[in-house]
Amino acid sequence: MTYGFASSLVDVRDFTTPATVEPEAESEPGKRWEEIVTSANGLIIVTPEYNGSFPGELKILLDKISKVYRLLPVAVCGVSAGGTGGIRVVDHLRHVLVKLGMVPTSSAVQFTKVEELFDAEGKITDERYARRLGKLFDELQDYAQRLRGDR
Repeated sequence: MTYGFASSLVDVRDFTTPATVEPEAESEPGKRWEEIVTSANGLIIVTPEYNGSFPGELKILLDKISKVYRLLPVAVCGVSAGGTGGIRVVDHLRHVLVKLGMVPTSSAVQFTKVEELFDAEGKITDERYARRLGKLFDELQDYAQRLRGDR
């Protein structure tokens, strides 16, 4: 299936600020993040598992603009060097996303053993991921159409 997604790659490191110095939503990175989110019909968060959960930088980024997330569909992909693929990060992050007013998809993808999973060009070597990602994209697209409509 072909998807008509227009997408942007957002690196959380591009939005770091001294969290305790200025109001986050009023900072330049906070304004940029708000522009990205308000123009999106959905998000896909790809995050490594860090000490059994998600990195603090991601939580700070998400907290910057919590007022604009209402009914925003979001899919989560966990990444780990081990065999679980970040299943704990997906579980923990979903709870936070619901609290922020987002709607997580029921599908998630866990990228396991990432050092073996990708070839030198960055392509996935395991063909089973095409089916997994297809399911995730289908669900996110359905959620976006139902929840966000033709914005």
